[in-house]
Amino acid sequence: MRVPLVFSGAEEVKYAAHPVSFGVPFADGELERGAAVVVVDRDGKAIPTQVNCTATWNKDLRYVKWLLVDIQADWGKGENLELFLECGGTPDAPAPAEPVKITHEGSQLLIDTGPMRLSMRTSFDPWKQPSNPDVFTGCLVRKSSDEEAADTWADLFRGDPGPFLTMTDQHGNTYDSCTAGPAPRVSVEEEGPLRSCILVRGYHAMPQGQRFCPYILRVHLFAGRSDLRIFHTFVFDQEPHDVELTGVGMGFPLSLGEGLRASIGAESGAHWATNCQKLAFLQRDDRNYAVMKDGRAYGEGRTTAGWASLSGSRGAAVAVIRNSWQEYPKGFVLSRDGIAVQIWPESYGRPLTFTTPLEEPAVRFDKWPDPSEPLRDEEEVKRILAAHPTGPLNLKSFSIRDEETLVWVEEMIEKYAPGRTMTYNDTSMANGVGAAKTTELFLSFSRERIPDVEAQEIARTVQEPLLGFAEPRYTCATKALGHFYHAGDPRFTDVDQALDDLITITSVEPVELGRLYGMMRYGNMVGAHSPAPNFAYIHHRDTDPEKALRWVGPYNNEANDQISSVWGNFVRTGRRDFFFLALNYSRCVADVAFIHAHPSNPTAVGLMHYHNGHQWSGGGSPSHSIITGLLWDYYFTGNRRLLDVALETADRAVRTQTAAGIVSCGGVLHREFTGPMWAAMEAYQATWEERYGDVASRSLNWFLRALPEPGRYPNSVFTRGDRGDEAVVQGPIEPRVAYREVYYLYEAALRLFNSTKLREHVIAEADYYVWDAPMDVLSYYAGLACLAYDVTGNPVYPAYCKARLEGPLHEA
Repeated sequence: MRVPLVFSGAEEVKYAAHPVSFGVPFADGELERGAAVVVVDRDGKAIPTQVNCTATWNKDLRYVKWLLVDIQADWGKGENLELFLECGGTPDAPAPAEPVKITHEGSQLLIDTGPMRLSMRTSFDPWKQPSNPDVFTGCLVRKSSDEEAADTWADLFRGDPGPFLTMTDQHGNTYDSCTAGPAPRVSVEEEGPLRSCILVRGYHAMPQGQRFCPYILRVHLFAGRSDLRIFHTFVFDQEPHDVELTGVGMGFPLSLGEGLRASIGAESGAHWATNCQKLAFLQRDDRNYAVMKDGRAYGEGRTTAGWASLSGSRGAAVAVIRNSWQEYPKGFVLSRDGIAVQIWPESYGRPLTFTTPLEEPAVRFDKWPDPSEPLRDEEEVKRILAAHPTGPLNLKSFSIRDEETLVWVEEMIEKYAPGRTMTYNDTSMANGVGAAKTTELFLSFSRERIPDVEAQEIARTVQEPLLGFAEPRYTCATKALGHFYHAGDPRFTDVDQALDDLITITSVEPVELGRLYGMMRYGNMVGAHSPAPNFAYIHHRDTDPEKALRWVGPYNNEANDQISSVWGNFVRTGRRDFFFLALNYSRCVADVAFIHAHPSNPTAVGLMHYHNGHQWSGGGSPSHSIITGLLWDYYFTGNRRLLDVALETADRAVRTQTAAGIVSCGGVLHREFTGPMWAAMEAYQATWEERYGDVASRSLNWFLRALPEPGRYPNSVFTRGDRGDEAVVQGPIEPRVAYREVYYLYEAALRLFNSTKLREHVIAEADYYVWDAPMDVLSYYAGLACLAYDVTGNPVYPAYCKARLEGPLHEA
């Protein structure tokens, strides 16, 4: 079997032996785990290939569902890279000329890529308190011009310390990863001839040893290359009202010899200097950067490719921060000591805070005789504002239903409460404790000086990496992601256009027009929990979109999986822009929107914040802690940070289960039960660990027994009793007003569990949508008709889906 592959790069970038990792799905029963798989050209010639099964269809682990593939490819503008994944009956992939080799020598881990040998400590002296947790011990780089020379190899790390992490708080306290504190855990997370990954988990610490904010480093190394691709993650586990961060970064002490030349990418060319003490770069926002030389202004501009280089007589290094201007502030400092990568630069002058602007109860405008009617009384607005002179404003409470009312409301606010914190979203006062952030860094080393033009080319391949993936027609046909259909069928031209327009209008334009950038929010979508933001955006879009989205809020987490929806547009189209849209969305939500640590409420770990007017102001919500889209990122890219976050959520469902072994639920609306059950179901498919499968299976059976009848739901269902197996049921309600997503939950459950009761329920609910519900029902419920068709083969269900596509979608 041959799977056609597609490669996509930026037109202006030339890729040479560029490492590419990509996930390929397979239909159930198509590829046995362990079967030979290799990438070949059109003539069948194999190239070095590394594969790893990341998911199977069933717990017997027999058939592959997702395969992570690594290759190195050359690609340039106008070139047709025609490659295939050949599966079964093929010879082993040829070995790369210089494969990655990992050896253990005492307390040292040695990773040899051919031109580079990185050494890291894996054990630390337990009798030293506080310990010395310095991890990186050496980086030998080979000369490429004269391999017979006496000085062929040179250690470019300065050493003692090697590369290290830093943090600074608002009181001037400094924390690092190399001076003191608990010993980190260093392990080989992935090992292969083309790419290997070393995982480091530890804590920042004060010089006296007090631990602070955990960190995770994933260090990727590649065959035949002297490069490090580092995913730097920190988790804020402090009390937000007590601690703010004024600096976050990673230092790379380097020994590059004499005659140092420092360069920083410019809009065109580079800002460079010799014989200076310090060359510093600061990206202030998405439109402004500044370069300082020895404390004096040296250059400025709008955006760069986010790189800095340092070259000397012994060697050179280029550092790149991916999405540097989109995730401002960012910075570099170049000096004789090496390169400091500033993830949150102290020179920015503002702290990274994890509090919310909603620091007191919000002022509401719906407490008058009839809260269902919009408030249109100017004197009443004045009275309410005067009674609450400092509170943030909940503009959602005006019950805005048209643009005319919106204009009036904004006139009142600008007249009587200018400058107040306000939002059209909800106004919980929860803060950002437990938020995280992952930053992708890239380091390239050489024994020769690296010209600026070459550094710029390196940076461009980091900012616009070469993508590989299976053809959309093939991916959709595998059903590894459920029911998808590829774009390009002439029968569905209008549907394709509608879906593309929908994603552009709702997800692309608002970010670009409203300049929704910044380290903790880039990638997140714009959304709301009321009609008002729609009217606000329409009203301000052409004149002041930043104002509209400032009042709307930077994102909205919902009980339906918006992340998988955005990934779905990439699945059906294979478009490069849709890939990065989904990638940035899933990764920002995974880090920022989930709670990864909590000093006083450990049961909150694994929960996503409820939708609100600020990045993290909504309280943790089980029904909104949805991980399907996060796992799709993991399956498509192999990025294990997404798997970590997904399992945090599933672990919470397991950790808080009742004594009877089912999901514990005390929240209003039955989605508070189905949400954690769905998370456990997804984790079970990703790992086949029975602790996830057991709680998912038992919870599903319990939930089906609590339904009033097949195809109908209770409004809420609560677990009660000594063992938590009793049910308090409130309802019933019509399925269409449940405001949650069950398609992916039932799609998995129908495959994994032989439940007659579930099949009866799915058919009954689908029949409700087909025959009883009005056609303006939210479209994501229509997915149940696809499942009913799989179970019954009844053509009425695809006929219903066809009517949905040709009607409400176009109207919307």
